[in-house]
Amino acid sequence: MKKHFYLLSACVAVCMISQAQINPGAILIGGSVSFNDESTNQANGLATKSTAFSINPYFGKAIRQNLIVGFDLLYDHSHSGNNVPDLTGNDYGLGVFVRKYKYLGNRFYLFGQTRLGGTYGKTSSKSADNLGNIDEADTKSYSVSLGFMPGISYAISRKWQVEATLPNLAYIEYTHGKTTNSPSSAGTDYTQHAFTAGSILNNYPLTLGISFLLNR
Repeated sequence: MKKHFYLLSACVAVCMISQAQINPGAILIGGSVSFNDESTNQANGLATKSTAFSINPYFGKAIRQNLIVGFDLLYDHSHSGNNVPDLTGNDYGLGVFVRKYKYLGNRFYLFGQTRLGGTYGKTSSKSADNLGNIDEADTKSYSVSLGFMPGISYAISRKWQVEATLPNLAYIEYTHGKTTNSPSSAGTDYTQHAFTAGSILNNYPLTLGISFLLNR
């Protein structure tokens, strides 16, 4: 009787380990959405309102056990100020990534992801000088970046996972931007170039998301 019991226990353990792995052919769908709305009353009686919205879906496929390649999309919108000053920005992004999972047990996974991506953005601003003259400017920019982010996920069920990540734990990025002022503005048009490399450990911008596994 004991032999049958031990054999059953071993079979259950093997089944649990097999289900815990992400097998080749599995489809990963996930992403994150964020929204922020804030109002500030200033001493002069004016109210400044700030809103921000971001959506970042991603899609991937397991090419080997626990190894996924895929792509992601990004849209960011932000607005702050009132009539003057006023600042509005929109960013659009596309990236490709490779993600490696390691099963830790008790439905927890540790993963590391390398991503190569590009972003195009446009920002429109409106401000006033001391004489009350209105200055308007548009900035168009693009950037290319390579980054690494670690994360941890928890399997709510066999297909659904909740994940927390540290975006761009280490990264390098090139940015090009051009600012054009309106004809009525006294400002001067200019172009910017920047190359940066570093880490965002000092800010700890933890991001929460949810993912779904198909054909697992």
